[in-house]
Amino acid sequence: MKIIYNLKFKQVGRICSLISKKIINYTLLNKKMVIFLKNSNLIKYNKKSFFYKHTGFPGGLKKISNVFLIKKHGFDFFIKKTLLGMLPKRKKFKDIIKKIIFKNENI
Repeated sequence: MKIIYNLKFKQVGRICSLISKKIINYTLLNKKMVIFLKNSNLIKYNKKSFFYKHTGFPGGLKKISNVFLIKKHGFDFFIKKTLLGMLPKRKKFKDIIKKIIFKNENI
């Protein structure tokens, strides 16, 4: 099963919630599912928001801005990190993420 999403001029949060709903419903039914994400470099994102993580020590809250994350790792990593936060953490979590393929040209 092949699912294709065109990300051109779409909000990151909205498209990631649609993809995560689709992944949760179909992973148990179909092992051969692959998700193609087209035009990942043309997404719309909020430049003022941050990703937060805590080190576990007192006062250890770290934050990284979206702009810095995209400059350092690229749009594909940014979308994948947003998508990881919306998926349930369970047994086949890493296998689900491997099925996402980014294409910046026509499929």
